[in-house]
Amino acid sequence: TLSSSSAASDVYKRQLQKRPVITKSVTSGVIYCLGDILGQKIEQYKAATANTKYDDIDEVIVPQYDIGRTIKFGIFGLLINAPLIHYWYKFLDWLLQNVKGAKLVWIQLFLDEIIFGPIYLVIYYYVMGIMNGTLKNVPKKIKRELIPTAIESLKVWVPVQYINFKLVPPHLRVLFGNLVALGWNAYFSIISNKNK
Repeated sequence: TLSSSSAASDVYKRQLQKRPVITKSVTSGVIYCLGDILGQKIEQYKAATANTKYDDIDEVIVPQYDIGRTIKFGIFGLLINAPLIHYWYKFLDWLLQNVKGAKLVWIQLFLDEIIFGPIYLVIYYYVMGIMNGTLKNVPKKIKRELIPTAIESLKVWVPVQYINFKLVPPHLRVLFGNLVALGWNAYFSIISNKNK
């Protein structure tokens, strides 16, 4: 009901004030898990529909749901993503405290997407490489995937972050990004788990 969602929103806002990093981290962990689950469901659907196109296949090969992958993705959201983004936004606010107006949004956007974006992706690849036991493959994976992933990231995150920096109150920016990230995380989960 409307009153229960309003009450949940009030509780969330209070927790943001009392424990901002923990609240953002838990939210991010949950959303990262949901993004990976969605990504795996998409992979399963694609595999099932691709395999059913051929009459001579006796058995449809659909990848099994990998709970370990979801847990790792959730751990990244919980322990890395939210704290990193929280403190990045704090740093931007501090760095640009004397910049105002439209110029502020454009500088934030530039720094976020051109400087921080690729650094974030590299951190993601290394952390997941550690969790997957594939750390030695990370440099090759970065060489192969960083530029195409960064380009796809720009297509999604430039408009999102423009809205985020322009319209969203600072204490809700991580939440806004996390909500949009549900779809991005599904996509990123799929591409980042190819050829671990």
